[in-house]
Amino acid sequence: MELAEEENQLAREIAEKIIRPKRSSYPPEKCTEMNTKVEGSLTLNENTPVIVCSHGNTGDKQSSCRTAALMRNEKVAVVGFDFSGCGNSGGQYVTMGKNEINDLEDVIEHIKVKFGFKKIALYGRSMGGGISVMYAGRHPNDIVGVGIDAPFCSLDDFVENFAYYYSDKANDNVIEKVWQIIGERIGVKKGDIVPFQEAKLASAPLYIGHGMSDRLVPIANAEKIIAAYGSNDKKLVRFEGDHITKRPQIHLDTLREFFKRVLF
Repeated sequence: MELAEEENQLAREIAEKIIRPKRSSYPPEKCTEMNTKVEGSLTLNENTPVIVCSHGNTGDKQSSCRTAALMRNEKVAVVGFDFSGCGNSGGQYVTMGKNEINDLEDVIEHIKVKFGFKKIALYGRSMGGGISVMYAGRHPNDIVGVGIDAPFCSLDDFVENFAYYYSDKANDNVIEKVWQIIGERIGVKKGDIVPFQEAKLASAPLYIGHGMSDRLVPIANAEKIIAAYGSNDKKLVRFEGDHITKRPQIHLDTLREFFKRVLF
């Protein structure tokens, strides 16, 4: 079906917001090579527990500083990095999991080789939360826990929800056009990126915090992941707020205690 020019333009805008949002940037000297956070007299060796942080599609590795602040009283290394297409990394597009899962695998392999880390937990927010779940399903024996905030459960759900979130003029035809553009630019089609399906093979403990008023990534995403997740050691905390509101203390405290439990 041929779309009106207004609908074509809307589809282009929606696709652009998903796969090429405004890229954040920062001075290279602001972070260390791998943004490794070292507290006090911490010695980096194979016995040092580490949290690897994955950001959202509009973010960058600076968001890992919040995790470092959360764990500031613990002897934990915190690693942040920019996914391809984000921050100071190369790459033209954000691929919502296609390339990002490889980035995460490469980072984890790198810190294992460089520092000898063995106790690795994952933290991810939004897109990064979904990708952390994908990693947990693909590498169930490589991590000790997954703590995530407002994860997306599938790209199919995210694209449809984002389209209606972005504009009340979105419709099925516009969404089909969005998928066409996404396919042409990043080589991803419906059904290719489904974190909640990969969650079935995960075995590490899981914690999810999700705002009940989140319209960008509705809490139904977290509920799908929890239901499918392969481990019985899993917990979902629902709290007041949306996708970007300040996280309540109950979520932060629960997340901190979760990481302490799985890392020590």
